[in-house]
Amino acid sequence: MNFRKRLFLKLLFTFTAALTITAAPRPKAVIKAVAAKVFGQSPSLSMTRASGEEPRTLLANKAFTVMGYNNGGFVIVSNDDLLPAVIAYSNTVFDKNTSNAGFKWYLSAVEEAINGIVKAGKPRTMIAPDQSKYAAKIPSFVTSIWGQEKPYNNLCPEGTTSGTGSWQGYGSTGRTVTGCVATAMAQIMYYNRWPEKGTGGTHSVYVKQADGTKKIVTVNYEESFYDYANMIDSYKGHYSKEQGDAVAKLMLDCGVAADMNYATDGSGTYTENAARGLRRNFGYPETTQMLKRRRYSEQAWMDIIYNEINERRAILYTGVDNKNGGHAFVLSGYDETGKVWINWGWDGASDGFYDIALLNPKSYKFSEDQDMIIGIEGEKTETLQDTITVDTPGRLQELIADSIKSKISSLKINGKINSTDLRTIRQIAGNNPDGTIQRSSLVSLDLSDAVIVSGGDPYLVDDKRQLITNDNEIPERAFFNCKSIRKLILPKSTMTIGDGAFGKLGRLDSISIPTGDNKNYIFDGQTLMTKDSKEIIAVMPNNKGDFNVAKGITKIHNYGFSGCSKLTKIVLPNT
Repeated sequence: MNFRKRLFLKLLFTFTAALTITAAPRPKAVIKAVAAKVFGQSPSLSMTRASGEEPRTLLANKAFTVMGYNNGGFVIVSNDDLLPAVIAYSNTVFDKNTSNAGFKWYLSAVEEAINGIVKAGKPRTMIAPDQSKYAAKIPSFVTSIWGQEKPYNNLCPEGTTSGTGSWQGYGSTGRTVTGCVATAMAQIMYYNRWPEKGTGGTHSVYVKQADGTKKIVTVNYEESFYDYANMIDSYKGHYSKEQGDAVAKLMLDCGVAADMNYATDGSGTYTENAARGLRRNFGYPETTQMLKRRRYSEQAWMDIIYNEINERRAILYTGVDNKNGGHAFVLSGYDETGKVWINWGWDGASDGFYDIALLNPKSYKFSEDQDMIIGIEGEKTETLQDTITVDTPGRLQELIADSIKSKISSLKINGKINSTDLRTIRQIAGNNPDGTIQRSSLVSLDLSDAVIVSGGDPYLVDDKRQLITNDNEIPERAFFNCKSIRKLILPKSTMTIGDGAFGKLGRLDSISIPTGDNKNYIFDGQTLMTKDSKEIIAVMPNNKGDFNVAKGITKIHNYGFSGCSKLTKIVLPNT
């Protein structure tokens, strides 16, 4: 054996030994520490635990361990250090017996992937977004947490179970569910608020009945209008008939457009049918297309995902396993490590950040069929950014033409404004004084250099009262139901904030409230309270997960949690 060969073998042995040392199971203490660190770094996750509570094991197998809390919040940790420690995390309750088919698919696919990596002995690193091309992280921008049953399926056809309905008359007829594909389509269209109406004439599907016949269900898309203003982010609590009807109509039209095979125990269709339906019946462009993962490298696939999310285009993603068929869900954000926000379409259950790059279909059978629909955005309408200085209170309406009010996406107002001006602002944000809704593009409202003064016409009229402004006060229900607003900056001169000022701002991502000893309130970034910290005026609508009301709180004001559709639980103190 020559010297070069001996040296090569020695180096190879050393390198292999190093890999063997590196590729080791994570001790339980390390797994627990990893989970605790994730909980400690995330405010929304840390809110789910009781004081002093430590994460416990919720599920463990050869591949991974799920650590979390009984009240919600969990972290999936890889059991081997060949992989990055954190696979996924969520502020929701972990249910190992869940009927959420998409989430169960992910757990099975991840288990197979991790076991395969460990068996091969090849270390894996996360593919993080390239910060020279993309933002370091993007919070989820799809705010809805919808499901497949009531009220979403209220207009779905009567049918039978997927495995029955032959000529023998087996099975029974009942209301079919929407299907995960229709729910994903509907949530993305609701986020886009587009289209306002359908197109492409009529389209039909055939629904199997228990007696073996098939019922024809037809939608005339030319006569279909979508009432996004009456749709809400969550239907877990109370909702009106109009709100239920609005989402049910959207769900039915999505299902029929996607050639849904309706059944009471699970409705399904192919991803390419959904892409075709989006183009044919909803007017989405030819760039709305389906891509198959097996045709891309891991890096190229994730680059497409990061690019879509950077452009604020939600993605309809599908994973398939041979036993249970396909599972569709929505991608709408990512964190700095490259984990992608998944909305499972299961009423918010298990929504969180997940490593999907790990599911390499070229290596693992369970995740061999993955595809996604990209380019799901409506026609870009002209939007305007404007800065207006009001010289005389009450004249804002004269400074903005009616023809452009619905096109303003970013508005900054300087000067003194009164109740009449607030009424105009609410109209630009889609709300008329009588409470009716109109189209709005307003996303950002900057009032930092405005000063609110008393006087003017009522900005809001209800059955009992006419609401007007007072000096340096954000009055009651000032921005109530202005759902398009995502960024809100209040006047620096604000001294008082009334009840319901931020109610139903379900899409709000950012709010700036001035603070100081001279204010009649205190604000900690999540909760607005009276100056003595004993009463909650408002919990910000962008809070997620569980919310623990602090000890010492004696009162929650009217509309205190209005619009907080992303909260899963509110824990009250003994006081």
